[in-house]
Order: sequence, then C-alpha cells, then structure tokens
Amino acid sequence: MNTSMSKRTQMLCVSAMMIALATILSLISKFIPALEMPFGGSITLCSMVPIVYISYRYGVKWGLFSGFVYSVLQILTGMSALKGLSAGSLVASLFLDYFIAFTVLGLGGMFRKTIPNKTLGFTLGVVITGLLRFTCHVISGFLLWATADNITWLLGEGALTTDVPFKWVQFLYSLIYNGTYMIPDIIVATIGAVIISLTAKQIFVTEDLKKA
Repeated sequence: MNTSMSKRTQMLCVSAMMIALATILSLISKFIPALEMPFGGSITLCSMVPIVYISYRYGVKWGLFSGFVYSVLQILTGMSALKGLSAGSLVASLFLDYFIAFTVLGLGGMFRKTIPNKTLGFTLGVVITGLLRFTCHVISGFLLWATADNITWLLGEGALTTDVPFKWVQFLYSLIYNGTYMIPDIIVATIGAVIISLTAKQIFVTEDLKKA
C-alpha cells in the first residue's frame, strides 16, 4: 500500500514538474519577438518534449490527461491571440488550437512498449505528435483564420486575384503560416528528444499506471 502510494505521489510530482517545465519553455519565446507569430504560434525551446515524456513514462492515458492540463495552461497564457474572434470562432479555436492540439501530445508514449530502442520510440513520439498538433493548427487556420486581410498580409494581394479556388488559397495560407513556426518547433523538439534520451537514459523508465 505504501509503495503504491509512493509511486502515485512520484507520478503526480513528476507530471506536475514536466507540465510546469513545458509551460515555462513555451513562455520563453514570448520574450524573443523573432520567435513569435503575429496571429498566434511560436517557435519554442522543446516545449512539447516534457508532455511526451510523461506519456512515454506513464502511458498514453495519463499522457492525454497531462496534455489536457497543459492545454488549459496554454489558453490561460495565450488568450491575447484570440482577440477579435466571434463567439463561435472563439469556441472552435479553443478546441482546435488548444484543447485538441496540445492534448494530442499525450499520445507521444504510443511506442513505449512496441519499440525496444528508447531513443527511437521517444523521438518518434515527439515527431508524430508534433505533426498531429501541426495538423490541428492547419485545420483551424483554414477554417477560422484565413481571412482576406490575413491572406494578403502573408501571400500578397495577388493571392486574392488568382484563378486558384479561394479555398485552396486559404489552405495554402494556413499551411505556410502554421508551418513557419511548427516545422522549426518540431525540428528543435526532435533534436532535444534525441539529446535527452541519449544523455539521460536513467530517466527513461516506463511505469504501469495501474501499478502506480
């Protein structure tokens, strides 16, 4: 009983520290204007890695819960990016850009039992969940943020007069805008995941939540 309580307490403490670390790493970019995008989004210092680590260590179910908690913190620290949206668009953005986009990071431990090489399994988790998050932002950008003004700002006035269907222009806008920060963010997180998994192998233990 004491051992079980001790393991659960450790799990809660580790998860809380990782969520706090992820939040801090995401906030650092706010002090570096070059890393911030004008309509939301930024290149961070491996902020996705701690959430994926929780999932890798304790399993996907706990990882998803931790990702959800992290998404709430992201909303609280990033509400300024949602100014100007209608009520319906605001709700949609909260789900696509925050709740879903950051909760999916909790899927990062999907290979914890199937790939023996911990560096490979952990790094793949970072890459795949990063791409899933990217997809969420692209969908949101296409549906909610690809206005004529935003498209003109990014692609120029010619993008609105082309013969290409407007929906394709909207998709291109969202793909380029979100790719500008998400692709570098995924690359940085991937490099960080490899370095951490190779230099701190002792922390890459997998624990069964049911036994915690």
